[in-house]
Amino acid sequence: MRPLVLWLAGRFSGSSSKKAPLYLLCLAVPFTLENAVDILEIHSSPKNNLLMPVFVYQWIVTVGPRKPRAHFVRIAMIDRKTEPDEITSETSPCVQRDFMAKLLTTISSASPAVIAIDKFYPQDNCTPAQSQLLLSAVADISHRLPVVLLRLDSSEVDLQGRSRDKLEVVHNKKAVVSFPTLDFGSAVHYGLKTLNADERRIPLEWPVYASPDFDTKPVADLLRTGPQREETLSVATVRQYDPGTLSQQTIKSFVRSSVHPFTSFLRASEIPTDSAIDLVCGQDRARDLDWRRCTPPAPSSGRLKELRNRVVVIGQNHSADIHRTVIGSVPGVVLQANYIESLLDDRYLKPAPLWVQLLISIAWLGIVEHFFSRWEARPNHALLLSATVITILWLLTYDIAVLQLGRYLVLWPPSAAAMLGRYVLLKLSPKAFK
Repeated sequence: MRPLVLWLAGRFSGSSSKKAPLYLLCLAVPFTLENAVDILEIHSSPKNNLLMPVFVYQWIVTVGPRKPRAHFVRIAMIDRKTEPDEITSETSPCVQRDFMAKLLTTISSASPAVIAIDKFYPQDNCTPAQSQLLLSAVADISHRLPVVLLRLDSSEVDLQGRSRDKLEVVHNKKAVVSFPTLDFGSAVHYGLKTLNADERRIPLEWPVYASPDFDTKPVADLLRTGPQREETLSVATVRQYDPGTLSQQTIKSFVRSSVHPFTSFLRASEIPTDSAIDLVCGQDRARDLDWRRCTPPAPSSGRLKELRNRVVVIGQNHSADIHRTVIGSVPGVVLQANYIESLLDDRYLKPAPLWVQLLISIAWLGIVEHFFSRWEARPNHALLLSATVITILWLLTYDIAVLQLGRYLVLWPPSAAAMLGRYVLLKLSPKAFK
């Protein structure tokens, strides 16, 4: 370590007053953009243009050849572009429950491995009679195959207006508050909704306070009893599909240390997706048909055969659940499908410690400075040599850190910025940085 420090000091000494601001900027900007979402705890929103530089940076560092493929997951999408208005309108929640009952019955006939429902059903939106078809369908299906339902929960950001002392408890415990849903029976499984502020990370578990306790108990009681840990929708779904996936030591270590790993994403177009009403009616562009009178397709039909032994995630393309991500603005169900696919495909990376990233980045900046100091009179030569060495180092680091150790490590942006900055400055003013 000491020889490295001495070498770096030598590289940046001399006219450091001229070079230091450039290299500090090359370090500060990428690391700020990389960690801004977590630091600010701001969840993505297509309307939040202040975070545009962050999402541009995230896209740049994750762009590349499409590696994954959808092996396990299929989506049944409810979208106002393809479904009748009464199925998507906020004024007809009870009709939507009847439609969901028919959709679940149709999907279950295909014998999927798991059905995950990325929708929340509050207790007081409809009367018991208006919820009966949905309750009966879920109760029947859940005794034949696993059904996982979304449990609505809110983070500190969504709980503004509550007691400041209680919000401080939620903040300090990094907890969420869950809300009661319809009682679908003991055979149904549940998973939490809340995602990470940096949605490139797979949410695994959250500490949870139940809303009745959070609303009625004093702060002292909340602190004494503490929150209960619960799984997210994606993890609860994976547990029903293949419990062995969650028994791996890597996943267990994530859970023990409350680390949420990074993952790469399939684009929405790369995940096989069916319109919900097309599934119910067994044909394309069924929007104008009366879904109540549609004859469900046979389980042997091509459309339903694609769902057999798969994880089918049902969700809605709703304006209140759109997320700006490295794959564009997508509904939450696309993220949930990606998280499920990533866990089942072992496609996740543990974030490397910040000090490791900083130390390696500074060492690489020293390499950049070495070449530009030695070939100041030939900036093109310096750029070519430094870019070649940094590329080789990146490939070696990628192989060791990412492929062998499973670590998320982004190192090239500071070096790329430094090479470009040194090259431009030497071209503009060759004598200024001698």
